[in-house]
Amino acid sequence: MTKYIKIYRVDILEYERGWGSRIEDTKYFKTLNIANRFITKYNSKNNLKTVPDWYMIATKPTEEFITEKQYKKLFNK
Repeated sequence: MTKYIKIYRVDILEYERGWGSRIEDTKYFKTLNIANRFITKYNSKNNLKTVPDWYMIATKPTEEFITEKQYKKLFNK
């Protein structure tokens, strides 16, 4: 029987006026706490009073389940 492990995915979105948005990168975290700390730090630079023509944000974490083999490949680099 395959064992599944819960991880958290955070997408980094790029927004550009006139072009829309796209996923620029994806980060994976072992815990929700670590994912949330990353998001807070990453998004802290988005503090302008107006929306710039170009910016990037980290999205809310998404729970995912992966196999032990996938987990080892992802986190034991």
